[in-house]
Amino acid sequence: MGRLVNKNNHRNISFDFKVNGNSCADPTTIVNTFNEYFSNVGKNLASKIPVSTPSHVSYLKGSYSSSFALYPTSVHEIIDVTKQLPNKKSSGFDEITVDILKQSIISIAEPLTLIVNASFSTGIVPRLIKIAKVCPVYKGGAKDEFSNYRPISVLPSMSKIFEKLVYNRLSKYLTKLNILSQYQYGFRSNHSTYMALLDFYNKVSKCIDDKNIAIGVFIDLQKAFDTLDHSVLLSKLAHYGVRGISHTWFSNYLVNRKQYIYLNNCVSDYSSVVCGVPQGSILGPLLFLLYINDIVNCSRMLYFTLFADDTNLLYFDKDSSRLVSLLNNEL
Repeated sequence: MGRLVNKNNHRNISFDFKVNGNSCADPTTIVNTFNEYFSNVGKNLASKIPVSTPSHVSYLKGSYSSSFALYPTSVHEIIDVTKQLPNKKSSGFDEITVDILKQSIISIAEPLTLIVNASFSTGIVPRLIKIAKVCPVYKGGAKDEFSNYRPISVLPSMSKIFEKLVYNRLSKYLTKLNILSQYQYGFRSNHSTYMALLDFYNKVSKCIDDKNIAIGVFIDLQKAFDTLDHSVLLSKLAHYGVRGISHTWFSNYLVNRKQYIYLNNCVSDYSSVVCGVPQGSILGPLLFLLYINDIVNCSRMLYFTLFADDTNLLYFDKDSSRLVSLLNNEL
């Protein structure tokens, strides 16, 4: 069964790759080349994204006088959050699995509470929980080409406690102030793909009933989570009310992140992650929703249906030529 679902693909990759056009079987060279490739994919794509004119700030709507707060946690909350984490036997660089964390949380909850509260009050995120272990998984194609593998990140189990606590606080704040776009159906409680489909279906059905012609555009953003600009995200967080120490915490959470490759018991050097949200993190998807939240404000004509980075656009008119012209102008 493991072979059918590719569970073991990252464990049995052969050390035989093309490095700079030459065959290479040296494990150290291969894991370091993997690390260089994975850490640069998002950065290289991000460098090609032109600066928006006008500024992204012009698309941010609303005024938020309330401020988000990272209020202190408690021993009870720490234990409760840990018990709710999905059972996983994989471990990050600290080699502590979630299973082990759950079994020992009663003993460590009190000092852990002090550490988390110190982080929340100072805006400093512990350096060691910002290290990702990355395992290459074969996708398809030539097995000796690095581009035919995708990275699977495993973060330290302890980081999941920090992130879940912040996620719960930020999610409640966003819900209370109704900040997330009503057209966003991804990574949200009480929202799902079928709701996005129903929304899109209803718009098209009404268009047909009104004897209009509809055009849909389905946009796929390449490496959307990996190319996210930290300065833009932090600017948007400030707009939505994440200020002061809380803003400092998110800034510290995003910067100075490291990753390394783990393959066949061989470990690469560390490399820096300078853009994007952490893969495999609890906070990453929610931060991305805030990052893309204002995309619905860039057009007053198009109808949006969003599922995280999947952006579906719809417009209709009785005249097909005018419809195509208007749509291209909006794009």
